[in-house]
Amino acid sequence: MNPAPHHSNVVVVGVDFSEPSRHALFEAVRVTGESGARLVVAHFLYDEEMAHAKRWKGISESDIIAGRTAHLEKWLTESGVPRQEIEIRVGIGHPYAELSRAVSSENAKLLVLGAQGENHKNHGDVVGSVAKSCLRHPSTDVLLVRKEHHEPFRNVLAAIDFSKDSKHAVHRAAEIAKSDDSDLHVVHVFAPVWEYYNHRTEDMDAAVEEHMSELRKRFCDFAYSELQEVKKLPIHFDVRESFSAYHGILEYAKEVDADLVVVGQLGRGRQEMITPGRTAERVIEKSNCSVLTVYDETP
Repeated sequence: MNPAPHHSNVVVVGVDFSEPSRHALFEAVRVTGESGARLVVAHFLYDEEMAHAKRWKGISESDIIAGRTAHLEKWLTESGVPRQEIEIRVGIGHPYAELSRAVSSENAKLLVLGAQGENHKNHGDVVGSVAKSCLRHPSTDVLLVRKEHHEPFRNVLAAIDFSKDSKHAVHRAAEIAKSDDSDLHVVHVFAPVWEYYNHRTEDMDAAVEEHMSELRKRFCDFAYSELQEVKKLPIHFDVRESFSAYHGILEYAKEVDADLVVVGQLGRGRQEMITPGRTAERVIEKSNCSVLTVYDETP
Protein backbone atom coordinates (compact mmCIF):
# COMPACT_ATOMS: atom_id res chain seq x y z
CA MET A 1 0.00 0.00 0.00
CA ASN A 2 1.32 3.44 -0.91
CA PRO A 3 1.75 5.78 2.06
CA ALA A 4 -0.92 8.42 2.55
CA PRO A 5 0.06 11.94 1.50
CA HIS A 6 1.85 13.93 4.16
CA HIS A 7 -0.19 16.73 5.69
CA SER A 8 0.88 19.32 8.23
CA ASN A 9 -0.31 18.97 11.80
CA VAL A 10 -3.14 21.46 11.30
CA VAL A 11 -6.89 21.08 11.82
CA VAL A 12 -9.32 23.55 10.26
CA VAL A 13 -12.84 23.96 11.65
CA GLY A 14 -15.46 25.94 9.77
CA VAL A 15 -17.96 27.84 11.92
CA ASP A 16 -21.02 30.01 11.26
CA PHE A 17 -22.12 30.62 14.91
CA SER A 18 -24.83 27.93 14.75
CA GLU A 19 -25.16 25.24 17.40
CA PRO A 20 -24.02 22.51 14.96
CA SER A 21 -20.84 24.48 14.26
CA ARG A 22 -20.31 24.95 18.02
CA HIS A 23 -20.39 21.16 18.34
CA ALA A 24 -17.83 20.96 15.54
CA LEU A 25 -15.67 23.50 17.38
CA PHE A 26 -15.73 21.48 20.60
CA GLU A 27 -14.73 18.31 18.75
CA ALA A 28 -11.95 20.13 16.88
CA VAL A 29 -10.60 21.48 20.17
CA ARG A 30 -10.67 17.98 21.66
CA VAL A 31 -8.91 16.44 18.66
CA THR A 32 -6.18 19.06 18.54
CA GLY A 33 -5.69 18.93 22.29
CA GLU A 34 -4.98 15.21 22.11
CA SER A 35 -2.78 15.32 19.01
CA GLY A 36 -0.96 18.59 19.64
CA ALA A 37 -2.15 19.92 16.28
CA ARG A 38 -2.59 23.60 15.51
CA LEU A 39 -6.24 24.64 15.28
CA VAL A 40 -7.51 27.20 12.77
CA VAL A 41 -11.08 28.45 13.26
CA ALA A 42 -12.41 29.81 9.96
CA HIS A 43 -15.49 31.93 9.29
CA PHE A 44 -16.43 33.39 5.92
CA LEU A 45 -19.09 35.86 4.82
CA TYR A 46 -20.91 35.32 1.55
CA ASP A 47 -20.27 37.99 -1.08
CA GLU A 48 -24.00 38.75 -1.09
CA GLU A 49 -24.00 39.24 2.67
CA MET A 50 -21.13 41.68 2.40
CA ALA A 51 -22.80 43.62 -0.43
CA HIS A 52 -26.02 43.87 1.57
CA ALA A 53 -24.23 45.14 4.67
CA LYS A 54 -22.30 47.77 2.72
CA ARG A 55 -25.41 48.98 0.89
CA TRP A 56 -27.66 49.42 3.89
CA LYS A 57 -25.21 50.31 6.62
CA GLY A 58 -22.83 52.42 4.59
CA ILE A 59 -19.75 51.01 6.28
CA SER A 60 -16.50 49.86 4.76
CA GLU A 61 -15.47 46.29 4.05
CA SER A 62 -12.72 46.50 6.65
CA ASP A 63 -15.27 47.62 9.26
CA ILE A 64 -17.47 44.63 8.47
CA ILE A 65 -14.55 42.19 8.71
CA ALA A 66 -13.44 43.78 11.99
CA GLY A 67 -16.96 43.55 13.39
CA ARG A 68 -17.34 39.90 12.38
CA THR A 69 -13.91 39.10 13.81
CA ALA A 70 -14.92 40.67 17.13
CA HIS A 71 -18.12 38.62 17.07
CA LEU A 72 -16.13 35.44 16.46
CA GLU A 73 -13.80 36.27 19.35
CA LYS A 74 -16.82 36.76 21.64
CA TRP A 75 -18.45 33.55 20.39
CA LEU A 76 -15.28 31.59 21.14
CA THR A 77 -15.06 33.07 24.62
CA GLU A 78 -18.70 32.26 25.32
CA SER A 79 -18.06 28.71 24.11
CA GLY A 80 -15.35 28.33 26.74
CA VAL A 81 -12.62 27.70 24.18
CA PRO A 82 -9.00 28.42 25.25
CA ARG A 83 -8.59 31.35 22.87
CA GLN A 84 -4.80 31.56 23.13
CA GLU A 85 -4.42 28.08 21.66
CA ILE A 86 -6.21 28.70 18.37
CA GLU A 87 -5.90 30.90 15.30
CA ILE A 88 -8.84 32.58 13.61
CA ARG A 89 -9.43 33.41 9.97
CA VAL A 90 -12.28 35.66 8.81
CA GLY A 91 -12.82 36.48 5.14
CA ILE A 92 -15.24 37.07 2.29
CA GLY A 93 -16.41 34.56 -0.30
CA HIS A 94 -18.40 31.37 -0.61
CA PRO A 95 -17.66 29.34 2.55
CA TYR A 96 -17.00 26.14 0.59
CA ALA A 97 -14.46 27.79 -1.72
CA GLU A 98 -12.79 29.67 1.11
CA LEU A 99 -12.64 26.63 3.39
CA SER A 100 -11.04 24.69 0.55
CA ARG A 101 -8.44 27.43 0.16
CA ALA A 102 -7.79 27.46 3.91
CA VAL A 103 -7.30 23.68 3.95
CA SER A 104 -4.99 23.90 0.93
CA SER A 105 -2.92 26.83 2.23
CA GLU A 106 -2.45 25.14 5.61
CA ASN A 107 -2.04 21.68 4.05
CA ALA A 108 -4.43 20.67 6.83
CA LYS A 109 -4.79 17.04 7.82
CA LEU A 110 -8.45 17.42 8.80
CA LEU A 111 -11.46 19.65 8.15
CA VAL A 112 -14.14 19.63 10.87
CA LEU A 113 -17.69 20.81 10.16
CA GLY A 114 -21.09 20.73 11.82
CA ALA A 115 -23.52 18.49 9.98
CA GLN A 116 -25.87 21.43 9.46
CA GLY A 117 -25.37 25.15 9.02
CA GLU A 118 -27.01 28.29 10.37
CA ASN A 119 -30.18 27.72 8.33
CA HIS A 120 -30.78 24.16 9.53
CA LYS A 121 -33.82 25.11 11.61
CA ASN A 122 -35.49 26.77 8.65
CA HIS A 123 -34.67 24.22 5.98
CA GLY A 124 -34.36 21.05 8.02
CA ASP A 125 -31.50 19.75 5.90
CA VAL A 126 -29.87 16.57 7.13
CA VAL A 127 -26.53 17.86 5.85
CA GLY A 128 -25.96 21.55 5.14
CA SER A 129 -25.04 22.80 1.67
CA VAL A 130 -21.52 23.90 2.63
CA ALA A 131 -20.79 20.54 4.27
CA LYS A 132 -22.12 18.72 1.21
CA SER A 133 -19.83 20.70 -1.09
CA CYS A 134 -16.79 20.03 1.09
CA LEU A 135 -17.61 16.32 1.19
CA ARG A 136 -18.16 16.09 -2.56
CA HIS A 137 -14.93 17.87 -3.46
CA PRO A 138 -12.49 16.97 -0.69
CA SER A 139 -8.84 17.90 -0.36
CA THR A 140 -8.36 16.24 3.03
CA ASP A 141 -10.24 14.09 5.54
CA VAL A 142 -13.57 15.61 6.59
CA LEU A 143 -15.17 15.04 10.00
CA LEU A 144 -18.89 15.78 10.05
CA VAL A 145 -19.99 16.28 13.66
CA ARG A 146 -23.59 15.31 14.44
CA LYS A 147 -23.94 16.08 18.10
CA GLU A 148 -22.07 17.55 21.01
CA HIS A 149 -19.77 15.29 22.95
CA HIS A 150 -16.69 16.26 24.93
CA GLU A 151 -15.57 12.73 25.71
CA PRO A 152 -13.45 10.40 23.55
CA PHE A 153 -15.24 8.18 21.08
CA ARG A 154 -16.33 4.90 22.64
CA ASN A 155 -17.08 2.80 19.56
CA VAL A 156 -15.46 3.55 16.21
CA LEU A 157 -16.83 1.73 13.16
CA ALA A 158 -14.91 1.36 9.90
CA ALA A 159 -16.93 0.19 6.90
CA ILE A 160 -14.88 -1.51 4.19
CA ASP A 161 -15.44 -2.76 0.65
CA PHE A 162 -11.86 -3.95 -0.07
CA SER A 163 -11.07 -0.79 -2.06
CA LYS A 164 -7.91 1.27 -1.58
CA ASP A 165 -9.96 4.02 0.01
CA SER A 166 -11.43 1.61 2.56
CA LYS A 167 -7.89 0.54 3.49
CA HIS A 168 -7.21 4.16 4.34
CA ALA A 169 -10.46 4.23 6.33
CA VAL A 170 -9.40 1.23 8.41
CA HIS A 171 -6.07 2.88 9.24
CA ARG A 172 -7.69 6.16 10.27
CA ALA A 173 -10.31 4.36 12.35
CA ALA A 174 -7.58 2.37 14.09
CA GLU A 175 -5.60 5.54 14.82
CA ILE A 176 -8.65 7.17 16.39
CA ALA A 177 -9.57 4.06 18.38
CA LYS A 178 -6.02 3.83 19.70
CA SER A 179 -5.95 7.54 20.62
CA ASP A 180 -9.37 7.49 22.30
CA ASP A 181 -8.93 4.03 23.86
CA SER A 182 -12.17 2.96 22.19
CA ASP A 183 -13.42 -0.29 20.69
CA LEU A 184 -12.86 -0.66 16.97
CA HIS A 185 -15.49 -2.32 14.80
CA VAL A 186 -14.77 -3.29 11.21
CA VAL A 187 -17.66 -4.42 9.01
CA HIS A 188 -18.17 -5.45 5.40
CA VAL A 189 -21.74 -5.35 4.12
CA PHE A 190 -22.84 -7.01 0.89
CA ALA A 191 -26.09 -7.63 -0.97
CA PRO A 192 -26.92 -11.36 -1.22
CA VAL A 193 -27.85 -11.75 -4.88
CA TRP A 194 -29.04 -15.30 -4.30
CA GLU A 195 -32.01 -13.99 -2.32
CA TYR A 196 -33.66 -13.10 -5.63
CA TYR A 197 -33.77 -16.72 -6.82
CA ASN A 198 -37.17 -18.31 -6.35
CA HIS A 199 -35.98 -21.89 -6.46
CA ARG A 200 -33.07 -22.77 -4.21
CA THR A 201 -31.33 -26.13 -4.72
CA GLU A 202 -28.86 -28.03 -2.57
CA ASP A 203 -26.11 -27.21 -5.05
CA MET A 204 -26.97 -23.50 -4.82
CA ASP A 205 -27.02 -23.63 -1.01
CA ALA A 206 -23.59 -25.28 -1.05
CA ALA A 207 -22.28 -22.62 -3.45
CA VAL A 208 -23.67 -19.88 -1.21
CA GLU A 209 -22.01 -21.38 1.86
CA GLU A 210 -18.69 -21.66 0.01
CA HIS A 211 -18.98 -18.05 -1.16
CA MET A 212 -19.71 -16.85 2.37
CA SER A 213 -16.74 -18.77 3.73
CA GLU A 214 -14.42 -17.29 1.10
CA LEU A 215 -15.80 -13.81 1.74
CA ARG A 216 -15.21 -14.06 5.49
CA LYS A 217 -11.66 -15.32 4.89
CA ARG A 218 -10.97 -12.47 2.47
CA PHE A 219 -12.37 -10.00 4.97
CA CYS A 220 -10.24 -11.32 7.84
CA ASP A 221 -7.10 -11.39 5.68
CA PHE A 222 -7.77 -7.82 4.55
CA ALA A 223 -8.49 -6.50 8.04
CA TYR A 224 -5.59 -8.19 9.79
CA SER A 225 -3.10 -7.29 7.06
CA GLU A 226 -4.10 -3.64 7.44
CA LEU A 227 -4.11 -3.67 11.24
CA GLN A 228 -0.76 -5.23 12.09
CA GLU A 229 0.29 -2.23 14.18
CA VAL A 230 -2.84 -2.17 16.36
CA LYS A 231 -3.50 -5.81 17.12
CA LYS A 232 -3.72 -5.00 20.83
CA LEU A 233 -6.86 -2.91 20.28
CA PRO A 234 -10.29 -4.34 21.14
CA ILE A 235 -11.34 -5.13 17.56
CA HIS A 236 -14.62 -6.66 16.39
CA PHE A 237 -15.02 -7.98 12.83
CA ASP A 238 -18.23 -8.86 11.05
CA VAL A 239 -19.59 -9.61 7.59
CA ARG A 240 -23.24 -8.68 7.11
CA GLU A 241 -25.92 -9.21 4.50
CA SER A 242 -28.22 -6.33 3.60
CA PHE A 243 -30.30 -5.20 0.65
CA SER A 244 -28.02 -2.14 0.44
CA ALA A 245 -24.55 -1.43 1.79
CA TYR A 246 -25.42 1.87 3.46
CA HIS A 247 -28.47 0.38 5.23
CA GLY A 248 -26.39 -2.49 6.56
CA ILE A 249 -23.68 -0.12 7.78
CA LEU A 250 -26.18 2.09 9.59
CA GLU A 251 -27.93 -0.91 11.16
CA TYR A 252 -24.60 -2.26 12.38
CA ALA A 253 -23.62 1.19 13.71
CA LYS A 254 -26.86 1.30 15.70
CA GLU A 255 -26.33 -2.22 16.99
CA VAL A 256 -22.82 -1.50 18.35
CA ASP A 257 -23.75 2.02 19.50
CA ALA A 258 -21.10 3.60 17.29
CA ASP A 259 -20.44 7.29 17.93
CA LEU A 260 -18.15 7.58 14.89
CA VAL A 261 -18.39 5.92 11.50
CA VAL A 262 -15.33 6.03 9.21
CA VAL A 263 -15.83 5.51 5.48
CA GLY A 264 -13.66 5.78 2.40
CA GLN A 265 -14.50 8.81 0.32
CA LEU A 266 -14.89 6.97 -2.97
CA GLY A 267 -15.17 3.22 -2.66
CA ARG A 268 -14.99 0.68 -5.48
CA GLY A 269 -16.72 2.90 -8.04
CA ARG A 270 -13.85 5.38 -8.12
CA GLN A 271 -13.96 7.63 -11.16
CA GLU A 272 -11.68 10.40 -12.38
CA MET A 273 -14.11 12.96 -10.93
CA ILE A 274 -13.61 13.13 -7.17
CA THR A 275 -17.08 12.64 -5.69
CA PRO A 276 -18.31 10.45 -2.82
CA GLY A 277 -19.45 6.96 -3.66
CA ARG A 278 -23.17 6.35 -3.29
CA THR A 279 -22.70 4.28 -0.12
CA ALA A 280 -20.53 6.94 1.57
CA GLU A 281 -22.98 9.69 0.65
CA ARG A 282 -25.99 7.82 2.01
CA VAL A 283 -24.15 6.96 5.23
CA ILE A 284 -23.28 10.66 5.62
CA GLU A 285 -26.89 11.70 5.03
CA LYS A 286 -28.59 9.08 7.20
CA SER A 287 -26.18 8.51 10.09
CA ASN A 288 -27.20 9.57 13.59
CA CYS A 289 -23.59 9.82 14.72
CA SER A 290 -20.53 11.68 13.51
CA VAL A 291 -18.95 10.53 10.24
CA LEU A 292 -15.34 10.79 9.13
CA THR A 293 -14.78 10.52 5.38
CA VAL A 294 -11.16 9.80 4.58
CA TYR A 295 -9.47 11.08 1.47
CA ASP A 296 -6.44 9.39 -0.05
CA GLU A 297 -5.00 11.33 -2.97
CA THR A 298 -2.28 8.84 -3.80
CA PRO A 299 -2.71 7.35 -7.30
